[in-house]
Amino acid sequence: MPDLLGIGTSGLLSYQRALTTTSHNISNVNTEGYSRQRASLGTRIPEFIGIGYAGSGVRVMDISRNYDNFLASQLRTQTSNNEYFNSFHALASQIDNMLADQNAGLGPMLDEFFAATQGVADNPNSIPARQVLLTSAESLSDRFHYLDQRLRDLNSRVNQQLNAAVTEVNAMAEALAQLNKEIVIARGAAGGAEPNDLLDRRDLLINQLSELVDVKTVEQQDGMMNVFIGSGQGLVVGANTLRLDVRPDDLIQGKSKIVLDDGSGGVDITRLLKGGKIGGTLAFSDSILEESRNAMGRIAAGISEQFNALHAMGIDLNGELGGNFFRPFIPQVFSANGNSATGIPTVAYDDVTLLTTNDYLLEFDGANWNLSDYKTGQNIPFTDPGVVQGIFIDTATVAGAAAGDRFLIRPTSEAARLFGVAIDDPTKIAAAGALLGSEATDGNGLPVNQGTGAISAVAPADNSNLPLPGEVRLSYDAALQQYTITGADQLSIPYNPQTDAGQTQTITVGGMAISFILSGLPQDGDALVIDNNTNAVGDNRNALALAGLQTQRGLIGGTATYQAAYGQMVSRVGTQTHQAEINKAATSTLRNQAEMAMQSVSGVNLDEEAANLIKFQQAYQANAQIISIANQLFQTLLQAF
Repeated sequence: MPDLLGIGTSGLLSYQRALTTTSHNISNVNTEGYSRQRASLGTRIPEFIGIGYAGSGVRVMDISRNYDNFLASQLRTQTSNNEYFNSFHALASQIDNMLADQNAGLGPMLDEFFAATQGVADNPNSIPARQVLLTSAESLSDRFHYLDQRLRDLNSRVNQQLNAAVTEVNAMAEALAQLNKEIVIARGAAGGAEPNDLLDRRDLLINQLSELVDVKTVEQQDGMMNVFIGSGQGLVVGANTLRLDVRPDDLIQGKSKIVLDDGSGGVDITRLLKGGKIGGTLAFSDSILEESRNAMGRIAAGISEQFNALHAMGIDLNGELGGNFFRPFIPQVFSANGNSATGIPTVAYDDVTLLTTNDYLLEFDGANWNLSDYKTGQNIPFTDPGVVQGIFIDTATVAGAAAGDRFLIRPTSEAARLFGVAIDDPTKIAAAGALLGSEATDGNGLPVNQGTGAISAVAPADNSNLPLPGEVRLSYDAALQQYTITGADQLSIPYNPQTDAGQTQTITVGGMAISFILSGLPQDGDALVIDNNTNAVGDNRNALALAGLQTQRGLIGGTATYQAAYGQMVSRVGTQTHQAEINKAATSTLRNQAEMAMQSVSGVNLDEEAANLIKFQQAYQANAQIISIANQLFQTLLQAF
């Protein structure tokens, strides 16, 4: 039967618990991840007293935490996005600052090098001018090496960050699995009541995990929380965890991949990790770091190949054909671990004008070799042997290939590192043209032509058949308006002085194409001669051609000069860095808003808690007064007998 003493006692106990809960909130006002708790009060079961039901007091129904799963999920998403762009921008800005630096960038060195090349063209016999060219070439080489090393240092930093982040992820996963166990035990011991503080600790860990990688969660019926990363790979499933591991990439030296260790060798999930610091670091590595190395290498390969090709068609001060000005190198080929094949494909530059910044995967399917873009996986049409995007590939040097064998072809990634000057003797700079064009002379070296016909700008297409075995003679037939050619595979060239003067002509001699320009008004029987240049003194034709490479659109499909290609590279990095900065600011705002929304629900408000303290204290005192009155009534009753 209900009585004042029991009702008062229930009130004292209930409001004591309410005061304790409020005190707990106040004590944890600065505890990270703490959710405000609330003691929910309800009436005790009433008792029937004959005429109806009489109340029997109050009790604490439960102690719950103020928590919103939707807001928590939003906060994790925005946290992951913000950390992604924070990491991406922090790394990208380092490349952006380096490339755009007028003192540390490549642009000034390119200008200096071609200015020195023009200096040799202006004074081809000057040894000091030639020495300046060699010195500036060494400076250009050093700048390529410096920039390449900085990019390699950033690659090492990326690997260090990935290792540190993966170590944190594994530690958090273990802690989450342990908390799952403790929560199940605590719920069982309390008859299903929620262990609020343990739940807060688990949610805090999940929030911290979202800073490293994008996470999704699913709660089990028993209260355990499953945590998934990537595209649904389970990191924590109940009380069990799978570990992440950072391993060397199968093909790209110095690059790391992230593997989910499932006990059977691991599953590569690198391309599936999109958010958090890990996702931002991986995105930077793929979209800026590797791309920048390849773009820098494309410029190095273009300069080396094109400068060498022209230099080899000139004559040095010793009267010899020019050799390689820069050290030649070839595209890099890497064999995958576990390949059955021996040997590697033969890969060489075919046309550096067509080089891209792509890396290629060459894979054997058991019958044919297939080529694809290594980053995107997009198939690239390829006939073996053949030329693809400026590189020649031939698998004839590969033996014993089995289905699944793979090779990575990197046309430009190592070019900046391998770039170097091949000569150190200034007299070996081939400033003169390899061939000379002149009008015919007699035995005394005197001109014999009657007209004004002339030949100029004589140049071979390559140096494969230099020097010429003998002179090539062009004799003019006025009636037919053509030059008849001896010593060439091509018999004649039409030449109408009114329409053909100043036009570039080409003939083939011994399998080698020779270009030149005809001009003037030749008379019938006049002859012009193409022969080897035996006197390089004062000749600057090849030096002029070498200097002209600065303004020649020799890269990116013939659309960009070296400077333009570098500018495009700098612009691309700058654009991505700026976009990352904008996204960082935007996601920071969204993250702050999500945190404020979450705090509005779960945060401790000291003013509110202070008011609750007064309210619960007054209720406690009132219930104490009820007990006091009950005692007085009881004493009065006793005194009545």
